[in-house]
Amino acid sequence: MMIEVVIDMSKRKQFLEIWNIIQDFDHEIRQLGFPLSNKKTKFWVWVILIVHSLYWLLINQTGMYAFSESFLKNIGYMFLYIGTCISLIKFSGMATIIGLRFKHLNKIVGRWSPDKRRRIPESQFNAKMAVKLQDDLMLASEKLNSLCYWSLLLWLFNLCIHAVSGTYLFFQFMIHDLDHMGISVCICLIGWLLSYNIQLVILSSACHFVSTEKICFK
Repeated sequence: MMIEVVIDMSKRKQFLEIWNIIQDFDHEIRQLGFPLSNKKTKFWVWVILIVHSLYWLLINQTGMYAFSESFLKNIGYMFLYIGTCISLIKFSGMATIIGLRFKHLNKIVGRWSPDKRRRIPESQFNAKMAVKLQDDLMLASEKLNSLCYWSLLLWLFNLCIHAVSGTYLFFQFMIHDLDHMGISVCICLIGWLLSYNIQLVILSSACHFVSTEKICFK
């Protein structure tokens, strides 16, 4: 987690640049008469944060009970995994936000026609403006990729290490401590497995969404 904090502190200016590009896009779209509602985005951000917090708390409690550990010892072990998970959620969330802007721009371009153009001054919205907005989103995407590259690489390395250690722990119990392997240990191991599977689904879904919306731009 400390590595993630250091990375965030060193690249906070780059994150602000990405956020400013998104804000400028929203402002230009609003000026053109196509405001983008962020109510659903805010709702899902809070849902993801609350669900992940409760899920990690559940893993913490099952780990404490399964391995007879104190809260501080168990949470200290989990900090590394929680830190890398935060980096993945941050990247996936920002990628989804950019993807939603691509989707909104695609809808505007799809509805724009000579008949509807009469309602909007041609100097405000045309093919050149659409390409310019798309280029802004592409710039934000490239900056996001550069910003989160090392964080995601650390997450992938952490995933590999945890997969090896989790497999080793499982077989240790199966071979030497099968009689003492209770339901709490199984629930804890399953919880960790589900955690990384959920993260993989979130990451792949966010990347698929933003790339699909970018390809759909005409």
